[in-house]
Amino acid sequence: MKLRTPLLVWAWALIFLTGCAQMSAPKETPLYWKADSIAVSSAKWVDLGLKQDKKTPYRVEPARIKKMLKTYQRVQQVAQVPHAELLLTTGDQANAYAFYSGTQPMVAVNTALLDLLQDDADELAAVLGHELAHLKESHGALRQKRAENLNAASYIGSFILGAAGVPGGGYLSSFAANALDSAYSRDEERDADRMGLEYAVQAGYSPWGAVRLQEKLEKISSSTWLPLMASHPPSKERSQAMREMAMKHSPLKPR
Repeated sequence: MKLRTPLLVWAWALIFLTGCAQMSAPKETPLYWKADSIAVSSAKWVDLGLKQDKKTPYRVEPARIKKMLKTYQRVQQVAQVPHAELLLTTGDQANAYAFYSGTQPMVAVNTALLDLLQDDADELAAVLGHELAHLKESHGALRQKRAENLNAASYIGSFILGAAGVPGGGYLSSFAANALDSAYSRDEERDADRMGLEYAVQAGYSPWGAVRLQEKLEKISSSTWLPLMASHPPSKERSQAMREMAMKHSPLKPR
């Protein structure tokens, strides 16, 4: 079955993105599908379009999306973010993120991440808990406000450095502002990791799902991004932090 009515969210809304998973917001305005609309389909699978090769379709099974919705609703109830809508989107790199379209909070999970998670409900609960934590803590709005302040500070800094005759003063000022923003973002990601794991556990899922998730992402991200300059903490750091938190809830690691 080919789904013909994706939900389009305009590019201006992306300013509120809090990217996670493979950990980067989409570069182009993506198309979204409401998870609950797919879940009620009687088809064996739903076609969301073609991959970059223009031959291979993005396919999801409605039965699987129905299970995903149940997990989302359990974690959402614990997180107390009642109006956030769960969306699906396409992508070749595993990704999930929370954002606002106008005033509507949304959590998006792409097809590549679903492929990565397979049928591990504990890993899925950790992902969804992490994104709901971003919404709960208003990280997107804080990031926007911080960007506005840093842009202003960068402009003033570049003017002062230029007046003082410092070569490349504008570049240095901008670099410092970006580095500061990344440091703040990493703290937000650590908070979302911690809160997401707690939400998952309170919803009845194993904390070790968060560990398995980070181990998978660590393998992927090691060759595709630079932890030093990314908005997320280094993958190894996140994996270790997840293990320590999981041990507090369940000392025996499942086989």
